[in-house]
Amino acid sequence: MERRKTEEAARRAVEEERQARAARGAQLFEISGGVLKRYKGQEARVEIPEGVTIIGERAFAGNGFLTDVTIGGARCGRSKGMPLKNAPY
Repeated sequence: MERRKTEEAARRAVEEERQARAARGAQLFEISGGVLKRYKGQEARVEIPEGVTIIGERAFAGNGFLTDVTIGGARCGRSKGMPLKNAPY
């Protein structure tokens, strides 16, 4: 019985974290029809939200803070000063 409660609590925690991430993503990203049009945050590391299938050409334009991007669990980076538009990924 106690194990079941623990598993249920863990599932709830995972779901709450997923919902919190989605809410943060709505504030940090402009997404339309699966296209990431713009990243509005100032974090150095960004995880592309679920549902994004295309990253727009200028989605990260003007962002001098970003150093790492995670896409579906694969971490991508850029060398200092290298615009993401020209990155080899």
